[in-house]
Amino acid sequence: MREAETVTRAERDGYTLLLSSAGEVAVNPHLFKSIKYDPSRDLTPVSLVVKVPNVLVVNAASDIKSLDNLSNAGNNKDAKATFSSSGIGNPQHLAGELLNRMASTNLMHVPYRGAAQQVTDVLGNNVTATFASYLAVAPFVEADQVRALGVTASERVPSLPSVPAMAEHPQLKGYDVTSWFGLFGRPVHRPRSSTS
Repeated sequence: MREAETVTRAERDGYTLLLSSAGEVAVNPHLFKSIKYDPSRDLTPVSLVVKVPNVLVVNAASDIKSLDNLSNAGNNKDAKATFSSSGIGNPQHLAGELLNRMASTNLMHVPYRGAAQQVTDVLGNNVTATFASYLAVAPFVEADQVRALGVTASERVPSLPSVPAMAEHPQLKGYDVTSWFGLFGRPVHRPRSSTS
């Protein structure tokens, strides 16, 4: 949030830019009252840089083989199933909450400060599942240490062709929680040449 606030206070000359995730410009303004900027007023989109779907994984040795198994585990009052993300309010957290709502399950959220510990705790059976970027889980997927249940994009991704998009599940039609990064500048007074 600090970076976005700095850019929103910069001169409107078109040369101060913000490379930002969806969190700073699309999510945080709806979650935190303390934000001192309005992205729709104070920032102008210049370009989408990259879209990054996350992957929902569980320990490969677990009994959870599908989204249905995970959903059922979330509703088991005797053995509380959990999902982790790399922080409160980020796309991974929201992906889990959307899964809870659409699949009528009740997985408990466990926030972390980064992907490394999330995956370690899935491997150690400290959390049931985690949403993480493909880059964070790829070595563990390839080594058959974690099982990928789905990608959070609306379609399968080329790097994981055998892993279904979560939107393929009958209860999850329209599910799409793709992280993205974009380039933003200050509105008005931006020379057309600086945008190019």
